[in-house]
Amino acid sequence: MQGYPHFHKNRTNLLLHIVMVPLFVVGVVYSLSSAMQGRWLAASLALSLPLVSIAIQGAVLALSCHRSTSAAGPFV
Repeated sequence: MQGYPHFHKNRTNLLLHIVMVPLFVVGVVYSLSSAMQGRWLAASLALSLPLVSIAIQGAVLALSCHRSTSAAGPFV
């Protein structure tokens, strides 16, 4: 968490996360909920929300002048 302020100064980056993270969560939850109800079309369409969220965040963050460092932890 030491580098967090350095990599999250940009307002656009913050606004992007404010929109895209809930989009990701809603997509995963709705997809799982739909799958448990046997609504396979809705489940598969809902899976597009996390994919879109990841793609947009990746595209915008790739343009950032500050690249984040890789995470270091017990599983990395």
